[in-house]
Amino acid sequence: MRLLIRTLLVPIIFTFIFIFVYVNQYAPKLGLDLQGGISVLLTAEDEPDIELLEQAVEIMRSRIEDFGEVQEPEISITGTKGVLVQLPGLTDQEKAIDAVGTTGLLTFRPVLSSSLDTGYSPAFTIIKDPDNEGEVLTSVPEGVSE
Repeated sequence: MRLLIRTLLVPIIFTFIFIFVYVNQYAPKLGLDLQGGISVLLTAEDEPDIELLEQAVEIMRSRIEDFGEVQEPEISITGTKGVLVQLPGLTDQEKAIDAVGTTGLLTFRPVLSSSLDTGYSPAFTIIKDPDNEGEVLTSVPEGVSE
């Protein structure tokens, strides 16, 4: 009896799974070896700290996510000074190398107003209270919380 149940139940389950996958048109995500794509190996000139390599991997991962075209990017540390980036499905090699291999830009700008000077947020409008000397009235723009 048990053998009969196994013999009938297993093919029925596989048939329902096959029909479900076929009707919903599920397709596997192909990797770099089957789909094609770009593989880039970046190496440091000197021996960097492992923390710096891990930080570089996270920065590259966030830049690649900005593409939106890459399905399963694989970014890993190879050896002591290399980072391997594999981008399946991406065909624009120059765009990928530019995004992965460029350095960040740090800019400085002047601070026009600071809460350290007044004790209030720069978003507040501060008016001296005419009724109470030494006191101030603050007004908050719409959408800004006190």
